[in-house]
Amino acid sequence: MLTRKPAVTLLLSIIALCSAFAQDFFSHLEKPQPGEGEIHIYQDYQIRKVTELYSEYRSDSKGFRGYRINIFSESGQGAREKAIEARSKFINHFDDTEVYLEPDSPWWRVYVGKFYIKSDAQKFLEKISHIFPEDAYIVPYYFNLPEE
Repeated sequence: MLTRKPAVTLLLSIIALCSAFAQDFFSHLEKPQPGEGEIHIYQDYQIRKVTELYSEYRSDSKGFRGYRINIFSESGQGAREKAIEARSKFINHFDDTEVYLEPDSPWWRVYVGKFYIKSDAQKFLEKISHIFPEDAYIVPYYFNLPEE
């Protein structure tokens, strides 16, 4: 049985592939590739139909929904400097987590992390709440897929 993170990663990969190959997703998987193994998919035809419908629906999408944690959000005089301070403070405690300083005139915001499911964001929020007790909160975020 798959654990939660690999299952989510697999699901996101399938969704990304569905969007990339639109209606021809399963045909693409089953097409033999030189020097590689073969894939045979046995499934109810309704799975293919639902996937095709979803691909059509998401064909204009270039990303997916997820979550980040906002640790700073302020406007006005000195907001930029305070945002840089908040970013540095976070990096000093959690140097292995991505930090994003995003100006959105007139606001300066600092986001951290890249979470696919809200419960992971909630766990991390609890982990950092002693450092940013009043300022940190979870925000929905739209992640763009990288260009190929």
